[in-house]
Amino acid sequence: MVTEEGDIDQDSESEQEYAYILSNRSEDETDEEKQPRVPITINGQQTIAIVDSGATVNVMTKKQYDALSIKPQLQRSTKKIFAYGAKKQLYTYGKIPVVIFCNNTRIDTEFHVVRAIGVSDPLLCYSSAKKLKIIEIHVLHSVDTSSSEMSIEELVQSYDDRFTGLGKLADTKCKLHVNDDIQPITQPHRRIPFPVRKQVEAELERLKSLDVIEAVSDTPTPWISPIRVFKRLNFGVNSAAEQFQNLIQSALAGLPGVINISDDILVYAERSAGTQATPRKLSTTTARKKLDIKQDKCAFNKEKIEFFGHVFSAAESLHRQIKLRACKTQRHQPARKRSAAS
Repeated sequence: MVTEEGDIDQDSESEQEYAYILSNRSEDETDEEKQPRVPITINGQQTIAIVDSGATVNVMTKKQYDALSIKPQLQRSTKKIFAYGAKKQLYTYGKIPVVIFCNNTRIDTEFHVVRAIGVSDPLLCYSSAKKLKIIEIHVLHSVDTSSSEMSIEELVQSYDDRFTGLGKLADTKCKLHVNDDIQPITQPHRRIPFPVRKQVEAELERLKSLDVIEAVSDTPTPWISPIRVFKRLNFGVNSAAEQFQNLIQSALAGLPGVINISDDILVYAERSAGTQATPRKLSTTTARKKLDIKQDKCAFNKEKIEFFGHVFSAAESLHRQIKLRACKTQRHQPARKRSAAS
């Protein structure tokens, strides 16, 4: 960038804007080195403009301003304009309102007139170039189609048997330690109201078909429940929550980017071509362990997620304020009120 020194009388609190290179066009430039130029019409006069996606203002030299057939009166500009990488601002004569045509599109904008050595084409900033449909931004996501990656829909379809039914952790038995000094209890049979007997029988058959309960005929058992014997971990047991957490955590051990609290599983990974690798490994593990997943409770490809009172995102993790306030309120309640609430 080449500029002449000059006195600049402008407001010290004015905005700072940036322009690109202002210099002579070199005949030795290759096609790759040349700045992109497009034909435009400024106030009815055809000219060539340099398109600069890094510039924040439209700029023309004083010589180009003088060459305009229709020259609007210069207006005072409060912007401080710097060439790219320069520490010294460009001397600005002022700004002019203009009408620009390009690609059958008209915009009303303004050009800033600056002092510079040499002859340069007008510089068109990113905002104006975008409005004139000279520049378009396309966000591209690179995907390696040769890899074995699959979409979420394909993942669910491939493991559709894991998203239905009621799972049962394979090859695992939960050992409940019972105090031998405690007398076993035989609970009495509870009378079922006649109007709901059919519904109760249907529910018992459903649970039996899912292998959740089984009938006890002539086999004596030390502990007897009113209707059936449960074959699954019953959360009425004191240690059920801790047992369940440990069993699921052990089943998912070794999977990177997978953590669980009880039956809620969080899967995290960097957004890349391999984003689906971890969910696929999790699905393979749950299939092998005979664990089922409720699809209606699943959420995929989230940039931010709430997990047990915390909000996690790519940028930070936050405590959910509403739950923190509830905890603080409960903690500072008088002991009498807390005991009454419990």
